[in-house]
Amino acid sequence: MVGDDTFTSLPSTIPDPNGSYDVVVAGWTLLFTSSLETTIKEIVRVLSPTGPARVVLVEGAPDNEWVNLMNKALLAQSKTPVHHGILLEKADGILKEAGLTRTSLTRRDCWLNFADLEEKDRVGKATEILASITSTGEDVAEKVRAVLVDKLTKQFGGRPDEIGFQEVVLIAEREA
Repeated sequence: MVGDDTFTSLPSTIPDPNGSYDVVVAGWTLLFTSSLETTIKEIVRVLSPTGPARVVLVEGAPDNEWVNLMNKALLAQSKTPVHHGILLEKADGILKEAGLTRTSLTRRDCWLNFADLEEKDRVGKATEILASITSTGEDVAEKVRAVLVDKLTKQFGGRPDEIGFQEVVLIAEREA
């Protein structure tokens, strides 16, 4: 059974009955959970308890250019940088404890493409997107923008149209 529930971040409680799904997919959401362990246990709870089951988690790769730029913005606010690898490693352990013992990690190369924008507008647009994701309040957003403009100018100097958005996919399976 495949559900059609879509969340912009993973809730602490998934509003579905136990054993509702054979597969759960969560992309770029572990960072936004209040408790990684609670979230992963909720994912496992809604998996079918019998037969094959699969969890697919997608997070940023260590060399993800976008995440590295976001971390520079967070550091400018004295906030803790993000490390998706740590999240996936912890999730892998929790999933294995829950019986999803066959796991794999796969790297995917992706890009955020800004080719549709005029060259002069690319830095501004990318700065606004990063500032809106990483900051609250206009005073903080302004500080983030100031940090990012130089970094993004250099980024687009080396690769004029894009920013790397490299990912790692964790697949955890329970065999029948």
